[in-house]
Amino acid sequence: MSRIVKRVLKSKDALDEIHAHRDELERQKSTTRRIVQDMVDENVHIDSARTVQERVKAETQLQVPIPRIQKVMSKDMDMSYAKIKNISLRGNSENNLIMRQRFAIKMLALT
Repeated sequence: MSRIVKRVLKSKDALDEIHAHRDELERQKSTTRRIVQDMVDENVHIDSARTVQERVKAETQLQVPIPRIQKVMSKDMDMSYAKIKNISLRGNSENNLIMRQRFAIKMLALT
């Protein structure tokens, strides 16, 4: 027999505990789905699961683990994200601005 069946046969309250645990997981999932959808509708940038976790905690006082949030977003909502990479801040340095301007002047002269 499985562990769950043995547990239920030993204790009469075990089945209620299992159902309560399942209901709690479903409550966490549905709350996470609702809040992520609200964030998407409000055009709020979701840069990590921690952002969603903080918003869930602030709105509902519910502590949802980050792996569960990631699973809801990826499996249930078909969402994914790529890690944001740092870019060089030299793009608008004085030297690069001058070089870009010189290049543009040369290109305009060729046309």
